[in-house]
Amino acid sequence: MASSLFVLGLMAGCILLLRWAWFALPQGEWQMVAALPVARRTAHSWQGLNLTYYGVWTATAVASAFAMFCILLGSLGVSVETAAVLGAILLAVCIPAAKGLAHVIEGKAYVFTVGGASFVGFLIAPTVIWGWGHPGAGGPGGPLPLLPTLAALAIAYAFGEGIGRLACISFGCCYGKPLTICSPVVRRLFGTRAFRFASPTQKAVYQAGLVGEPLVPIQGVTAGVCLGAGVLAIIFFLAGWFHAAFATAALVTQCWRVASEWLRADIPHQWMFSVYQTMAAINALYALALGAMLPAVESALPDIVLGLQGLWHPAVILLVEALWALVFLYTGRSMVTASTLSFDVVKDRI
Repeated sequence: MASSLFVLGLMAGCILLLRWAWFALPQGEWQMVAALPVARRTAHSWQGLNLTYYGVWTATAVASAFAMFCILLGSLGVSVETAAVLGAILLAVCIPAAKGLAHVIEGKAYVFTVGGASFVGFLIAPTVIWGWGHPGAGGPGGPLPLLPTLAALAIAYAFGEGIGRLACISFGCCYGKPLTICSPVVRRLFGTRAFRFASPTQKAVYQAGLVGEPLVPIQGVTAGVCLGAGVLAIIFFLAGWFHAAFATAALVTQCWRVASEWLRADIPHQWMFSVYQTMAAINALYALALGAMLPAVESALPDIVLGLQGLWHPAVILLVEALWALVFLYTGRSMVTASTLSFDVVKDRI
């Protein structure tokens, strides 16, 4: 009963969030959350540092993925301390990789790539999990069940990727192709659901000049696919079908990454596949190989109540909040937009 309520609540929350975001976030007012004065320009104006909703949604995505990972591992009886430390180790590698790989691949210093972070995460996760309980590794709590832990990690990634795509809608990045150059099938499918960006500080506008142009809403579709895969994988996970849970979360997200980029306009395809498509394809093949090699696990069914109780711990709550704040400060300070601030006195209120 508790598992069913958890899944239904999660599904309803995802649908409501996606429906709101689809229509609200492309609007220009959902790009900047605040501007802070950082240096005086003139006697009456300041240079501003823009804080973005891109950072808000990215931080929310990472914190949500981390919390989901802790919940799912906790439902297996893994201590919350073990889940939190393991998740923190993986994030400590993947978050810098999101910026470092983007710089290497795209040659730009102020961009991030979720595809690069997931590529690194998928590659190192089995080794980190296996080594956790290996003699001399010093991981608290003893060995971790490899397949269920990988399944929990893949599910957490699916939710993080789904929520994180809302950041792309807000900033107008990772934008889709104009419907005018798409096939009739694509035009009919997205004609009334297209994204339109009009703010000069949104990437689809300043990079490609697509002002008000109806675009394939690929960011929203990707969010829906990833969140849907995450919900379905959780159903399998809570039923004890760990192979199915891992395969669903890992293969759907990575295969969709390969397919979806053909509908994006911001990535040049010099060869048959872009670098990011190639990395996603490698991840998908890697996940297939892992699923084939890892034996089935016979254990008690996950207890979602136990997982939620573990999350409801003051130290874990503070850790999630701190993680949100750190990611927001890392990704939410816009380096590609600027603002000018001025301050006045409201004289009739003196």
